Amino acid sequence: MYAALLLVGVLAAPLVAWFFSGWADVRAQQRELRAEPTRAAEAKASGLASEMRLELSRLLAREAERPYFHYQNLFHDPRTGPSYYVSTSPLATGPQDQLVLGYFHLNGGGQLTTPTINDEAPHLSEQTRLPENRRFRDEVVRSFSAQLKSAPGELVADATVVKPTTKPNPSPGKTKKIKNATEEDVQQESKVVQLDPQSYAQNNASTRVYWDNYMGNNPGQQAQESITVPKSLPKQRTIPKQQETVVAEGGANAKPVTITISPFEWHTFPFAGQPALVAVRQVSTPDGTLAQGFV
Repeated sequence: MYAALLLVGVLAAPLVAWFFSGWADVRAQQRELRAEPTRAAEAKASGLASEMRLELSRLLAREAERPYFHYQNLFHDPRTGPSYYVSTSPLATGPQDQLVLGYFHLNGGGQLTTPTINDEAPHLSEQTRLPENRRFRDEVVRSFSAQLKSAPGELVADATVVKPTTKPNPSPGKTKKIKNATEEDVQQESKVVQLDPQSYAQNNASTRVYWDNYMGNNPGQQAQESITVPKSLPKQRTIPKQQETVVAEGGANAKPVTITISPFEWHTFPFAGQPALVAVRQVSTPDGTLAQGFV
């Protein structure tokens, strides 16, 4: 009997040790199984966040290359040379990128506009989604336009847009870009651009240029198309006196207008009652600082 008990004790000791050792392994495996979904979710979230950061970086890179005057409904392309002409912005039909809800432009006088709406020439507004575009503009004004405003720039001269009499250059020049060495090292996306004074002035008075061309080239078309020409044309902006173009037959252009464009920066602003990611850049012109961006 004693021998039997001794045998049971000898066998029980390793069995008990094996049981507790195996149970610890079982518990470890259970913890591993419970943690696996969390780790998988975290890995997936991290991957999605990386993809989103990459897409947002690409979006900023694309928008950084967009000329500042594309944020208007009408613009004058400096590459067309000394022509007196404007066309609708590539953004006038609305965003083409699924990540962008809409674009906005705040001028130096504190007026917020969007490329899809032209209040001074309503027939140029994007008609298929006009109610949605108006709601977007109103929401930007209501939600965060006050945070975009800077001190309005003073008009520094009384120069006017003059229709050029020189013949168009058969090989239009490109907008010249100048990079400061320090800016290139510190802020890769900061840039300085130079426009000829006529291009700058026409972009500041793009709707006025449009109506001048419309009235001059399309007599009688107003009645046919039921387009209402405003009784008083939009007041044009000015260009600096020291940079005014001397427009004469065979004359040369004056000193270019220098414009500094900051990199886009992401901000979290309220929009329609919820936080929204908004990209904003500052455009410094002789007539004041503009704020441009997209939601």
